[in-house]
Amino acid sequence: MITFKVPSGELSAMLQSIARAIPPTHTNPIMTEFLFRIKNSVLYVTGGSGVFQITDSIAISAEGDMEDCYFSVNPSDIVDYVKDLPEQPLTFQFNGSCSATAKEEGDTDNGFGYDAGDTGGSGEGQLTILFDEGEFSFSVSVSDQFNAIDTPEDKKVDSFSLDVAMLSKGLEYTAASLDSNAPHASFAGVHFAFFPDRLEMVATNGFVLTLYTVQGSFLPGADQSNSTSFTLPEATASYLKSFLPRYLGEEVMITRYEKSIKLNLATVELISTLNELSFPAYHTIIPQDIEYELELDTAVLMGKVRRMNKFMKDEGGVVFTPNNDKIQILARAEATNRQAKEQISVNNPKNFSMPFELNNMRFQKLLGNIESDTVLIQIKDITRSFMVVPGNMPEGTSLINIISAINNPNS
Repeated sequence: MITFKVPSGELSAMLQSIARAIPPTHTNPIMTEFLFRIKNSVLYVTGGSGVFQITDSIAISAEGDMEDCYFSVNPSDIVDYVKDLPEQPLTFQFNGSCSATAKEEGDTDNGFGYDAGDTGGSGEGQLTILFDEGEFSFSVSVSDQFNAIDTPEDKKVDSFSLDVAMLSKGLEYTAASLDSNAPHASFAGVHFAFFPDRLEMVATNGFVLTLYTVQGSFLPGADQSNSTSFTLPEATASYLKSFLPRYLGEEVMITRYEKSIKLNLATVELISTLNELSFPAYHTIIPQDIEYELELDTAVLMGKVRRMNKFMKDEGGVVFTPNNDKIQILARAEATNRQAKEQISVNNPKNFSMPFELNNMRFQKLLGNIESDTVLIQIKDITRSFMVVPGNMPEGTSLINIISAINNPNS
């Protein structure tokens, strides 16, 4: 029997975070469970979907000699119970034969110490967790057949570090244009393009596009004419968006391989596949030489659009009709005979007066990106995509949101 102690609060926070990376179903059942590894008085917990995996660790107080050991735990057996316990040391007692194939020198490490191809056996064990005034126990699987993502050293491309706050902000912005149901597989992710003087993070679902640019040199050797680039899958980007904010003020170390990427931050290691399809040539669809600009109060516009969208139950589009210093906003769904109409003040220096219609929910998501007091709708001509940009941004950064008009409301 293996016995060790671990703080309940620290363990609970770690399990809740990793649980969000575990899919509810998978062709390999072990991929729907935590993988626990005990080694050198440290407990490593891994979860993943096959697209990405995350491993975190916590020091444990062991009783007696500890052998290198693996077993998998169903999240439903442990997460909620541990979360509801008051802060205290928990005693783990594991009964079963450990499944462990020790990593030999020269082996390819998949991020938590054994080869992706190792299949050292399977079986069952019993895990008992003791706490003040009680205990609970359940069966666990003893197996090392976790579909780990390889990070072979001979396929390493480059290594660099990024500020967590910058990376987190870029993922927050680009989320507005992410869509797991994007019409083309090459759209399904956040694209990173490193140039000598800037980093661009971009996402598109084929209907809207968000481009966040930060000035600076982040990757030595980046080429101006042929940027170093990669695309994080949508699942990885979405997970990181909610995970990273707890580490603001720190740096994340990134190691890129030919087909995967590894992020190290504090005690956490995240390994992800990379999208292998080429990302669209997004610079070609960004309108140049803007002819018209409409400046509106961000909070007022968001309030009106959100209110109208709720009333319309996310049906149809929103028609904007500028007229000097006012814009009429009309939302209409003919199928349900619902209509809403409001008016908003606008700074319209060139007196743009052509009506245009935008998808209501897509436009609302892009508006959610705008943190400045004012938002600018920039127009080259009515046939081109519209740009939705902040009235101002922090020095050294820029944000462009692009959305196409649905059709000509007058046609």
